[in-house]
Amino acid sequence: MSNTDLKQAVLDSNPSDWQTDGAPDSFTYPTRGITVERIGEWSPASAPWNDRSSGDTLRRAKYRLFHDDAPFDQIDLLDLGDGTLLPMPDYGPPADNPDVMPDEFVLSVNQYEAALGTVASTSNFDMAREQVGVEVRDETF
Repeated sequence: MSNTDLKQAVLDSNPSDWQTDGAPDSFTYPTRGITVERIGEWSPASAPWNDRSSGDTLRRAKYRLFHDDAPFDQIDLLDLGDGTLLPMPDYGPPADNPDVMPDEFVLSVNQYEAALGTVASTSNFDMAREQVGVEVRDETF
């Protein structure tokens, strides 16, 4: 399987089909042989959104995705402290309006990253993502 096929399998998966007993350190999609594992230690991180407060203490860690023990992707996740693991968002113009000025840029994740966040989070990922102002782009990967 190609990396694109494996990412598509994550995107197409039902979050309830994942085994999350090892959360937040690992997640497994046994029917496809996909495992997501934290590599390295958590480190302090600043919130990437403008309206953060001094109480916004976050942690950040790298996660690697494996298929049958072979790595195929790596992603940074922010621990929002409420059970939400948010993929590190991109900062740039909104997908529907690429010609905006920098003061109108948004934070966003693609659909694959949103799917991983949903699987990795023990809370309502979409609600937490919206609360911090992170959009989901129409782009798949």
